[in-house]
Amino acid sequence: MHCDALLALRLSDFEDIRPYHDHEVGEVLARLRSSPEIVDALVKFQYPGIARWIGPLARILARSKLALHFDGINSVAAFQDRLSRYFEFMVNSTTDGFRYTGLDAVRDDEPTIFISNHRDISLDSAFLNYALFLEGRRTLHIAIGDNLFSNASASDLMRLNKGFVVKRNVTGRKAMYEAMRTTSNFIRESVHMGEQVWIAQRAGRAKDGFDRTDPALLKMLALAWRDEGFQGLVKHVRLVPVSISYELDPCDLSKARELYAVDRSDAPYIKEEEEDLKSIITGLTGHKGRVRLTVGEPIDRIDCDIETVEDASLALDQQIVANLHAFPTHEWAWRESCGEAQGIEADNGNARLEALKSRYLKTPETYRHLLLMQYANLVENKCAIVANTDTPPA
Repeated sequence: MHCDALLALRLSDFEDIRPYHDHEVGEVLARLRSSPEIVDALVKFQYPGIARWIGPLARILARSKLALHFDGINSVAAFQDRLSRYFEFMVNSTTDGFRYTGLDAVRDDEPTIFISNHRDISLDSAFLNYALFLEGRRTLHIAIGDNLFSNASASDLMRLNKGFVVKRNVTGRKAMYEAMRTTSNFIRESVHMGEQVWIAQRAGRAKDGFDRTDPALLKMLALAWRDEGFQGLVKHVRLVPVSISYELDPCDLSKARELYAVDRSDAPYIKEEEEDLKSIITGLTGHKGRVRLTVGEPIDRIDCDIETVEDASLALDQQIVANLHAFPTHEWAWRESCGEAQGIEADNGNARLEALKSRYLKTPETYRHLLLMQYANLVENKCAIVANTDTPPA
């Protein structure tokens, strides 16, 4: 039996969370071609300067392009191959260069879970997938929180791109446990069938710029090997840390607003309608400066004892944080937060740094510091790891 057919059979118990199979691709693409959200996103992406002036014409052109680009696609691999052209366009038009290192530390035939810091809803995993694609390697199953599946078109795109649902919006201890167990079992089946998996080191983006692995994530992953305890996970799967750094974050202002709203109220933050979709589009279309991605060593290969989830979390954090790239934007923000920004005159003329300074000055004073913190904490985080402390910065 073909590998994809075997995988479909093995994952038949996970119908409500799994990625799409090859035989479903045609029907899903037909839905996407007629989706107003997808058409509008493509218009904004490909005609950013003139879309507002030629809106109706731009939408006609976008629909024609979608029909042309999706024509003849009948498999997930073919979809990802076509999608790579859009991603390459995004890299060339919204970054000042993307570099990656460390992929040679992991082989395709190893059962692997990549655990990454989390700054952008869709791009963190997408950049790793793109690096694998450029190397001619198998792309990943991507863990995505169920809050992102409220929009049907976004859900279709993510599941076509080998995304699977992590259910978080459940109530009651029993239901939460069952949701975590299902996710863990799905991941186990995926890696058993030769798929590798990406998951963020904690639920939600690190909006304060402070990256730490949530031990609860590792406990969830280990549920499928519960008969062997946590050591079962470490024994059977490579846990590989991934670090991604953006010189500029297109969503930094919206993150600062959210943090400010949370600080002012004891009530949970209530997102606006389609807020996550807007963040995805902003991340895709906004200028990111330089982007650096580093794949670390599997934690079972490093020279330390890993007996507990806390040991594994620390081992992951030590590599994730050490491998984060501090750009001039991060250095300036850190020095500004310490009152020492005057010491970076040598960086004047850096267009990305000047863009951040301008954005900072235009941000309302009430939450300006929260924008600064997102960049400054990358440096502070590295200092904290070097000092072997888990105390977040003030």
